Amino acid sequence: RNFTNEGLNKSAEFYKPLVALAVKHGVHIVMEPKIYTVVNSPERFLELKSAIGSPNVSVVFDLCNFFGFNEYWNMRKTIRHVCESLKGHYSIVHVKDVHLEPGRHILMHEVQAGEGEIDWGYALSILKNDMPADGYLTLEHGKTRESVEKAIKHIRSLNK
Repeated sequence: RNFTNEGLNKSAEFYKPLVALAVKHGVHIVMEPKIYTVVNSPERFLELKSAIGSPNVSVVFDLCNFFGFNEYWNMRKTIRHVCESLKGHYSIVHVKDVHLEPGRHILMHEVQAGEGEIDWGYALSILKNDMPADGYLTLEHGKTRESVEKAIKHIRSLNK
């Protein structure tokens, strides 16, 4: 049901009272998309936000969460589409990577930034113009201090 209008409508009805309560207390609701959930595309997030009817709803910009195999093979097109579609609807960016493991069956894994194939240089070239001044990036999938430092160095090298 996640990919149906029924699923989207049920989600909107579920969130409406929660968002109303959040607004009453000055809280902003942020949703994180995943390719296998109701919010599986930028369009679905925008539809859900519209159905909820509150400016106090935004999205976590987690580029990798919009990637399946089709999106992977059309990477720059997907990156541009997600960036342009969600412009103005996020203040948090999750940074991680996607790696394809070759073999008899291709497996897709989420990994730390710099250990996969997502074109973060291209994504950051778009995001740097649209990121709110009070927004921030968070790294995901860092397992050790050294691996996090390596990911930070990688992202900083791309953002020039």
